[in-house]
Parts: sequence; structure tokens; C-alpha cells
Amino acid sequence: MAVGIIGGPLLAQVFDQRILITGALLAGALLLGAFVIACIRRVLRSPRASVDPVDELTRYRQLYERGELSEEEFKRLRGLLGGEVRRQVGLETNKPAPEVKNAIQSPGSPGRPPEGPPPGSGPTG
Repeated sequence: MAVGIIGGPLLAQVFDQRILITGALLAGALLLGAFVIACIRRVLRSPRASVDPVDELTRYRQLYERGELSEEEFKRLRGLLGGEVRRQVGLETNKPAPEVKNAIQSPGSPGRPPEGPPPGSGPTG
């Protein structure tokens, strides 16, 4: 047989190869795009190198002492970073400090009732 007839098996074979190559390239491009998106999401979700508020406050204090920050700017920054430091330590700014009581109290110390019966309530005899 000579050259394939139009629409014959030769044309179908070439047409199938083009579809396969195009499909493979499209699938590869989609996979590459999904990989790039996953990498970008991972970078965006990863915790950034957090700066310690105490270190920042120290740095701003040095700038203030050298005259590179005004008093107003330093006070504003100290207020912002002071809140961060308190949150980091676990202190709440609205609550007063709790009372500290001695762990060991003597029997007659305030806040603890005396041991034994009250005087004059026992049998006299």
C-alpha cells in the first residue's frame, strides 16, 4: 500500500500522539503550578522570625539615649512594647498584682485562727 488515505490509520496515529503530548504537557504544567502554590503557602504560613519585645525595647531605649528618638516617640514605643512584654510574661495589665502571703504562718498571726479552744471556755476546776 502506498501513502495512507486521509482519515486513515496514519492520520489517527499522528493525531493521537499530538493529543498525548499536549495532555502530558498540560498535566505537567498543572502539577508544577500546584507545587509552586504549595511552596508559597508553606512560606506564608510559617512563623516568621519573631523579634523579642525586650530586645526591641532595649534598642529603642539606646536610640532615645543617643537622641535619635524624641521623648514622645520613645514613650509611644515603650507603651506598645511594654504591653507585648507583659503579654509574653503572662501578666495582665488591668488586674492588680495578687497579694503575696507568707507560706508559713505562726499560730497567732493574722488570717489564721488560734489553735485550741478560746480562753475561758474550758472546764475550771
